[in-house]
Amino acid sequence: MDNSSYGSGTTTANTYLTGCKSDKTTEYFGIANNCYSTPKAITATETGKIYFKIIPYSSINNGTFKLKITQILPTLIPSSSYNTWINDSITITGDEKWYFINATEGDVFKFYLDDSYEGSGSKTMDCKVSIYRQDKTTTYHSNVDSAYSIPLSITSVATENIYIKIQGFNSYHTGTYAIKMIKQ
Repeated sequence: MDNSSYGSGTTTANTYLTGCKSDKTTEYFGIANNCYSTPKAITATETGKIYFKIIPYSSINNGTFKLKITQILPTLIPSSSYNTWINDSITITGDEKWYFINATEGDVFKFYLDDSYEGSGSKTMDCKVSIYRQDKTTTYHSNVDSAYSIPLSITSVATENIYIKIQGFNSYHTGTYAIKMIKQ
């Protein structure tokens, strides 16, 4: 969000932003005003609408502001990329990256993570990884912080997409990492 306190200098209102679930009460994040240099990331936890509320700093505050919303879709890891390190980065605190693979029931995969905590020594972000079934709720692995020396093993329980979420070990961690998927 671009407002008069934080932003490009082209807006006139000092505002706060909050993001809510479809009930318009349950917040994805609380009131925030510095969303220009520190954007807010939301991962939808339900089907429905997401509401954003813009709140003036004070009751006498009015003017202009700008709001930019970007949808980030998961990246397909094609089978041609198995056995190859995929380099990526997260540059916004609290952000996350999603990937997915197409799996057939019974497929066995090994997942590797190269980060600053455990890895080649060339990556700058301390990461954690969660691996989900198609519903993005049921996990194969949750919040694992190392998978370089000993990879995570996944046996697909159905013919469906398997989703991989990478995020900072703590919400303030940003930087570079790499992932690799090997089909057995």
